[in-house]
Amino acid sequence: AQHTAQGLSVKELRDGWPDAEDTISKLETEGKLLVTRNKKDNHARMVWPNDPSLNFEIDDEFKAIWHKIKLPEPAALADELEKEGLTPANKHRITKKPVKTQEKPKRKARAGGKTTNVHMAGVLRDYSHLKK
Repeated sequence: AQHTAQGLSVKELRDGWPDAEDTISKLETEGKLLVTRNKKDNHARMVWPNDPSLNFEIDDEFKAIWHKIKLPEPAALADELEKEGLTPANKHRITKKPVKTQEKPKRKARAGGKTTNVHMAGVLRDYSHLKK
């Protein structure tokens, strides 16, 4: 038994169970499974066990109160939210620029200079006269 609300992937079930799709559809019609399906081809994508202890009736009085509540038109909804101090999620937020951390100073390239191999004086030849 699974202890979390995470569903099982039908793709994983199909790997080891050839007729998983048919069985899932049968259990769904019996009310034993909750299934999400692809919009494109209506194949089952994820399944969960349907826990009957979570099914309960809602009082008709509560339903009536719920349906009496008027929602503003979608166009006016953003204005209503802003009046209450809430901003819509799709509204551009003012972002603070990140504080720059102090960069390490860059090392200066070493000056080439003239390199001399004093210990090789008798072996090496001097080609400095060929430089431009």
